Amino acid sequence: MKSLLFLLFLTLLSISIASSDATKPKSRYAWVSFLYGTSYFTTLRVMQASVRRSGTPHDIVTLVDEDVGPSYRKRLQEDGVIVLDIPKRIENSYAGDAVFQSRFGAVMSKLNMFNMTQYEKIIYMDADTMMIDQFHKNNDVLFECGDFCAVFINPCIFNSGVMVIKPNSDLFADMISKIDKLESYDGADQGFLNSYFNDLLSAPMFDPSKVGTEKLKGSFRLPTTFHVDHFLFYQRAKWDMPCLRPRILEFMGPAFLKPWNWWTYVILDLSWEWLSLKNNLPGGDPEWIYFTGYLAFTAAVYMIFRIIFKSKTSGALSRKLQSKRPSESLQTMQCLIVGFSILVLCLYSVFRLINPSTHPTYAIIIFLIWSHCLAPILYVQFCRLNFEPTTTHGGPSRAAIGVRRRTFIFALLPSVCLLFFSTLWSMLNMMFLFTKVAFLVVAILAQIGSFFVFFGWTAALWMQTYHYSAKETSVLTTTNTWISNGAISGCMEHSKNLKG
Repeated sequence: MKSLLFLLFLTLLSISIASSDATKPKSRYAWVSFLYGTSYFTTLRVMQASVRRSGTPHDIVTLVDEDVGPSYRKRLQEDGVIVLDIPKRIENSYAGDAVFQSRFGAVMSKLNMFNMTQYEKIIYMDADTMMIDQFHKNNDVLFECGDFCAVFINPCIFNSGVMVIKPNSDLFADMISKIDKLESYDGADQGFLNSYFNDLLSAPMFDPSKVGTEKLKGSFRLPTTFHVDHFLFYQRAKWDMPCLRPRILEFMGPAFLKPWNWWTYVILDLSWEWLSLKNNLPGGDPEWIYFTGYLAFTAAVYMIFRIIFKSKTSGALSRKLQSKRPSESLQTMQCLIVGFSILVLCLYSVFRLINPSTHPTYAIIIFLIWSHCLAPILYVQFCRLNFEPTTTHGGPSRAAIGVRRRTFIFALLPSVCLLFFSTLWSMLNMMFLFTKVAFLVVAILAQIGSFFVFFGWTAALWMQTYHYSAKETSVLTTTNTWISNGAISGCMEHSKNLKG
């Protein structure tokens, strides 16, 4: 019994030592990030992968709040990251300001990094930043900067996405005491830091080439190369500015243009570099599992509509639609409105269905299936319900079968248009972002035009078939009436002759 208790004691002791080692600094310097919640978890891991790729020997640390669960913390630790709990949750005193946004509710807790005195110096990086190694492999030269360093994104404001910080408990206490007193132009940490370090604009520029000559103190402005807006790349689709050899870039701009959204890969080339880092991350489910799930859901939706269109409800709806028939011009307008409504509904549904972070290849395939296959099929079925003439035997007429075949051929028109512009896109090899956007606008307008033609032609064919069948039915009815009346008259005449 004593031996078992001794083994249990040793096990608990080893676990305690291991957990303490996991949070113990291994270097004087650290690359630090901040994670509240899990929405930016994968994005954070990609950024940290780019830091590891640089070959830095220094610690990679993430400050997390209570909303980050154990499984996420464990994954970060398996990546080699030191995970630290935020020691002090700092409330955002700007929450009532007009400029405040709800997504900035927890960002003031970032200020805790100014109190990380276990490190001599730290470099903070936002989750949506990324080191690039095209010109510079390693960026540890930043640790040689002064007590506080940042890059100005415009003539008046520096960006807090990349900062060099010398932690100091007195500085941290002073910052906390002034949160309620200083203004913040954005209702977040960046605005507050610009007010607190308002002398940074007049600070000297940090020169990496002079590192080692003297130990720098005080504040310094960082060259733009240490914090570049990714949109600068798209002026020529390459970094061709002689004075700009970027080391760290940030995916600035609206959220829908960030690289973890699958639709950005059409025109934003740097998203592919971000994706290559993401694909090399350890762990995570294979993308094909989600792709298979999307395909299965799409097939289920198709089968449900197929069952509905073959049900008795479909027949009742068809008779109701055909009994309330407006003029031919109004019918065409009605069909166009219904066609584009179906298309918009399919586009909206597929955007809601696909996770934005899905691999772009898989996402685009599912998107095209919904927009270029499912939407045309649903529209053809609507036209069939509205215009397909009824027959005495209950099945479709020969003319209706022919129209079905032709309309499904017409349904290929948007796909052919898409294939044409996709081929043209790959052949032109466009460099400028403006050219790409202009080409994309033309391609989208052409797609809308191809759907317009498809909807119009399909409606016209079905209306033509309906009117032809209606005339044919009228002629047959008249003929049958004449035949029936003639037969009755003949029988009566024959009966009179027999009586005579």
